[in-house]
Amino acid sequence: MSKIAIVVDSTGCIDPKTVEELNIFISYIVILFGTEALQEFKEVTPEMFVQKSGQMKDLPSTSQPSPGQVMELYDSIFAEGFEEIIHIAISEALSGTYQNAVNVGRDYDGKVHVVNSRQIAFPQGNMAVQAAKMAQAGKSAAAILSKMEELSRASGLAAAIADLTNLKKGGRLSNASAALGGLLNIKPIIAITPEGKVEAVNKVRTFKKALKGIVSHLEEQKLTDEYELCVLHMENPKDAAVVHEELTALFPNIDIQIRPISLVLAVHAGPGAVAIGWGKKA
Repeated sequence: MSKIAIVVDSTGCIDPKTVEELNIFISYIVILFGTEALQEFKEVTPEMFVQKSGQMKDLPSTSQPSPGQVMELYDSIFAEGFEEIIHIAISEALSGTYQNAVNVGRDYDGKVHVVNSRQIAFPQGNMAVQAAKMAQAGKSAAAILSKMEELSRASGLAAAIADLTNLKKGGRLSNASAALGGLLNIKPIIAITPEGKVEAVNKVRTFKKALKGIVSHLEEQKLTDEYELCVLHMENPKDAAVVHEELTALFPNIDIQIRPISLVLAVHAGPGAVAIGWGKKA
């Protein structure tokens, strides 16, 4: 039986306790505040992110780990005695991290398998958690990889945008559109597409309606108790708690987590954003 290690990008938003319990390895994506480079969650907290990004004229940017850093991580894992690696990467449509890992993995004689999760945040992290549980249960790399494809299709995320500032800074909204949106209190709802892209799926008046909108979007998915759910937020615990309460009433048999949202996603979603992520159990 091959000893398989699970790697996931830091965008997966996995609770540190779970990371430790399942021995999951994290590949850290970097948030760039001008020339200052800080590793997501490890060196920059959500609170720091909001403070620093609010002081910048332009948006913070993100940077994938260098090939050397990925190689160093893989080498350290094999040095621990693992025989294969499965790396659950952020959606290829959102970052070059997946292709970077694929390029590095070619040097390991087929022992590194990189998965394009087509997800970000909790759905991506849930895939890694399920993969780690399968690895601990002695499942083969082939079985885990097949399950990851299934879980990717069964996962999703929808987010309510509280503040249009970051969308404006990032060029996703013109100054006029942002000004009009602010004047009319229009709040976009964004979601992950099956191809792994982030797109606006609706625009509503008031953030309260946007929060209702993401709950309605989740209801449309017809989820069962086989799913895991998580409320994600960018320094907005109050509204996250409201959404959590609504979801708990809808899914009384599911233990629903509340976690900070991926800072990579927050670059565009901005402060105050609240999201719901879902993914199936293996």
